[in-house]
Amino acid sequence: MASERDRERGVAGGVLDAPAGLITDAPGSTPCATYRLVPVYRRVSASQRSEAVTLWLGQRAILESCLADRRSYELVALARAPDGGLAGTASVSLGRRAPDGRSVYNLRMYVAPCHRLPGLARRLTLASVEVMRRDSLAHPAAGVRVIAENPNLARPGARRLLSRLGFGLKGKNREGQDHWFLSFDPPPLAADRGGSA
Repeated sequence: MASERDRERGVAGGVLDAPAGLITDAPGSTPCATYRLVPVYRRVSASQRSEAVTLWLGQRAILESCLADRRSYELVALARAPDGGLAGTASVSLGRRAPDGRSVYNLRMYVAPCHRLPGLARRLTLASVEVMRRDSLAHPAAGVRVIAENPNLARPGARRLLSRLGFGLKGKNREGQDHWFLSFDPPPLAADRGGSA
């Protein structure tokens, strides 16, 4: 019988290879291209949850074991290093903050310091947004929110990256952290904005 990691390996090729459950890039020249991104939303296993909790607590990314355990149920995607080890995670909590009452995905990511390669966080963000966009077809959601809890996300380069990925800066929260949002709604047509077609 195939192990969980063997099932995760699947076949490389597309952005989201549903039968294999593997998010990949075509082979490229970036060091992070050898990292595999595995979607796990709404089907995360006990061993994947345990790996994430071990990573977060071991790296002191989350300090309380009960919080780490709760967040492990919210995993969206895992970043696997070339050796198969867990390099990073993306998780979401659901909030009802859209004016129409739809849920909003609150995205959190963590990549272990030794795996922070150029492009890996971008790939993990894109993969997570794609998983959530597909999930929103069955569970309507307005979009994805990122709160810049990490001061590095307030740096100009990180702000440019979020903007290029389609996130808009919506302001700051009570703690003074940037609040970014990516809408799943289609952009309004020119006629809807008062322009001509």
